[in-house]
Amino acid sequence: MTTPDQILVKSDERRREVLAPSDGDGLFDAALKVLFRLSIWHSPHRWFVRLILKWKDRLNKEFTEYCQAESVTRSAIDVYTTIFTVMLVLAYIASYLICGAAMTTVHFLISICSIVLPTYRVMEMLAVSASFHLYGPYRPSAPSRGLVLAFIGYGHVILAFAILYLVASDLTSDPFASPNMDKTNMDKTLTSSFINAFYFSVVTVATLGYGDFSPQRCLGKLLVMFEIVIGLVFVVVILQGTFSAASRAQRSNDDVGPPHGA
Repeated sequence: MTTPDQILVKSDERRREVLAPSDGDGLFDAALKVLFRLSIWHSPHRWFVRLILKWKDRLNKEFTEYCQAESVTRSAIDVYTTIFTVMLVLAYIASYLICGAAMTTVHFLISICSIVLPTYRVMEMLAVSASFHLYGPYRPSAPSRGLVLAFIGYGHVILAFAILYLVASDLTSDPFASPNMDKTNMDKTLTSSFINAFYFSVVTVATLGYGDFSPQRCLGKLLVMFEIVIGLVFVVVILQGTFSAASRAQRSNDDVGPPHGA
């Protein structure tokens, strides 16, 4: 009987296989594979999933005997994704609350966490997605679930950059105000409303550019450029690849057709 731990081992082996260097790799491919193969982008996720599985197994010794291994693994991954969502939301709230406040030890620690957490999450999703979409055929066992996770990942990118915009605004005193705004009226800045940073991140990743917010400092402008590039990667590579895989799975089911006598 296949256990959840065996599924994770097979997943690790597949990731190492598709990200292994090959003779046909160019310099750019080789550099990306080295970056995405780093264990830092994969170990916390694997460690957490295994922790959840062990906790469930201790709670009920017969758990894996009555549940399919894939279902147990998916549940653990869903818990991990949910916890990361909550952590990003809390980081966004904390970053908004400390903007403009005097620099204290708590302020400094929150700023560090608000830089590390979203940056890590974006890099983690890029590394995992590279093994699925860039260097190997993506064949999800549950296409609809793959679509949901892809959209959640896209939302995590938007929220992660919203947090980074708040940190940049706080550290560089960048109001992210429109250049055409009257300097005596700074009511419409990135921190004047709780939703502004998230709204600006959505507008940026969608490349709409309404002009109601605009970074004035170098750090903010760099973050905007990074979000646009990463957003395009998610739309062109990850979301499109997930949709294509779901379409292929649907066509395969249609080709099989209903069982005889149905």
